[in-house]
Amino acid sequence: MPELRAALRSPDAPVVIDVRGSTMQQVEERRVPGALTLVLGDIETVPLHGFSGRPVVLYCACPNEASAVAGALLLRERGYVNAKALRGGIEAWIAAGHEVETGSGAAIAAVTIQAAPEIGGRQPDENMLRRNREQAAMPRSR
Repeated sequence: MPELRAALRSPDAPVVIDVRGSTMQQVEERRVPGALTLVLGDIETVPLHGFSGRPVVLYCACPNEASAVAGALLLRERGYVNAKALRGGIEAWIAAGHEVETGSGAAIAAVTIQAAPEIGGRQPDENMLRRNREQAAMPRSR
C-alpha cells in the first residue's frame, strides 16, 4: 500500500479503479484520489490503450478483495497483465491514513474516460457512460 501511495505521485501514476458497487459507494463514499469508478461488467469492454505502460490497481470493499481480483483477472484475460488488486481494499487504505477524496466517483470516471481520447482512440461504450451517469445522479447517504 505505501508503494501505491508513492506511485500515485509519480509522472507515470497507475490507473486506479474503484470496482465497488453503487450501494457500497453510498455506504462509504471516500475513495482513493483520482480513482475511476467502473462496475465489473464495464471492465470487460473499457478500451485499454490508455492504460498502456501503466499499472492498473483495482480496489473494492469485499472480503478478500473478491471484486478487485475478479476485475484484475478480467483485464488479464483481455491481455493486460499489469493489473492487480489492492490488498485490504478501501478500508485498508483509509485505516493506513492515506488521503481520500469524496464526491461522485461515477461522475468523475465518466468525465475522465470521455476526456481521454488516447484510450483506444474511440469513445467509451455508451452503456458504460449511461450507468456512470445514473450512479452519479443517485443521492449519497452518510
